[in-house]
Amino acid sequence: MQLGLEVPLPGESTQLSTVGASSAVGRILGVDELAAFFGCSREKIKRRARSGELPAFKFGKAWYMREQDLRSFIDRSVDSVLEPGPGRR
Repeated sequence: MQLGLEVPLPGESTQLSTVGASSAVGRILGVDELAAFFGCSREKIKRRARSGELPAFKFGKAWYMREQDLRSFIDRSVDSVLEPGPGRR
């Protein structure tokens, strides 16, 4: 079974696809799906996972991320951009 994350086109729903491998821990996304979603290289995803910037986990030699962790990561990233920092109003 191939995991697939559909990146929405302009005008389409921004909800993540629910088609794919699901289990008690939720849907699991691989490096290919994450790279397609963020529009970057597989290597960039792996670098950010290794550094801890992305909440991913390694199984064997491959990196994975739970869909719920991706949603939380995006929410935190958006919130940090919207919150005024020191010297910002």
